[in-house]
Amino acid sequence: MRAGLAFALALACVLTAAVPAGAAVPAGAAVEKGPKGQAFYSPPDPLPGKRHGDVVWARKLPAARGVAAARRTRLVLYRSTTVDGDPAAVSGTVMIPRGDPPKKGWPVVSWAHGTTGVADRCTPSKQPILADDYGRDYAGPLFRGYLRAGYAVAMTDYQGLGTPGIHPYLVGRAEARSVLDMARAARKLDDRIGRRVLIAGHSQGGHAALWAASEAERWTPDLRILGTQPFAPIARVSALLAARELLTDPGGLAPEAALFVRALHSTFGIEPADYITQAGLDLYPQTLERCIGELFAQDSFGGISVAEMSRDDADWQPVMDLTLAEVDQNDFELAPRLLIMHGTEDEVVPVALSDALVDEMREAGTKVTYRRVEGADHSGIVGEARKAALADARKRLR
Repeated sequence: MRAGLAFALALACVLTAAVPAGAAVPAGAAVEKGPKGQAFYSPPDPLPGKRHGDVVWARKLPAARGVAAARRTRLVLYRSTTVDGDPAAVSGTVMIPRGDPPKKGWPVVSWAHGTTGVADRCTPSKQPILADDYGRDYAGPLFRGYLRAGYAVAMTDYQGLGTPGIHPYLVGRAEARSVLDMARAARKLDDRIGRRVLIAGHSQGGHAALWAASEAERWTPDLRILGTQPFAPIARVSALLAARELLTDPGGLAPEAALFVRALHSTFGIEPADYITQAGLDLYPQTLERCIGELFAQDSFGGISVAEMSRDDADWQPVMDLTLAEVDQNDFELAPRLLIMHGTEDEVVPVALSDALVDEMREAGTKVTYRRVEGADHSGIVGEARKAALADARKRLR
């Protein structure tokens, strides 16, 4: 978690009549050019477009924030839908591979990123794409591998990160819609991208990938899901909630717990003061100011434990009920070809959570390949399991 949709109608019609079948269509030929700076993330009101996945506008991403292996990288604003059914603008990036597309169009990896925070300054598309919260290029080899394998790569920022509203951290349906609508938006941004989609993500993004896989048939039946690749997914949050009194290490999961409370507050109306001690409430405003690495500082949630910030006189059942319904992944009718990867030395998301999740999936009849990578930590799993993920990605294209 530390490592660290839909859009406006195109203003010009797609040039299908003027372009021979199979010819390359310039990326964004029918998409409005978005403004520079923060204005890019501020959508028109009312939000243009009619369907989730419609593009509002797009622009070229500065080279310093792109991926050298990509033919081009574009920043896009697209239309999605909140859990309440309201339209929402979501930002993200789309990376186009080099070379010519196959007859069915380039498939696309819809990548879901790990926890960055909920403050707008933590928005991934405002940072170099390959840097995590500490500036490490932990996903670079994986992204380059996807691009060289012939996949476009589309990465959502998620609802409320950079755009209006509060990011609904770990709210499954909101994450799923951001990820799936990102794939739709990529297709509308460049019609050389086809219907085939591989869903992948790390940490919070692994959680989002699992939800997107289970929601895809209902939410985006027009997409063909090739497979799902969660790296160290956050899973079974209800188990962590039930064990909150045992989570006594300062820092630990306290920053993530604070972000989770913020999401329950903004999305479902849960009052923080009903569940959080005064020590936690004193730090609570920082969730809208600091990114995840900064929240681990000693003058922030890095200096307090989950147990210390949890009221022991509260009725936690309403939070547990919401967590079971809106956060935990309980629908095991997932997309086929599920590959879950988790490191045995994960210091953030315990590998035991994936162990339990995989056991439940298999008991429910879900086909899942599980790779427990010896010695890999939370961020390291992305690199350590890269070869397995890329081999799986190539296999999907056969």
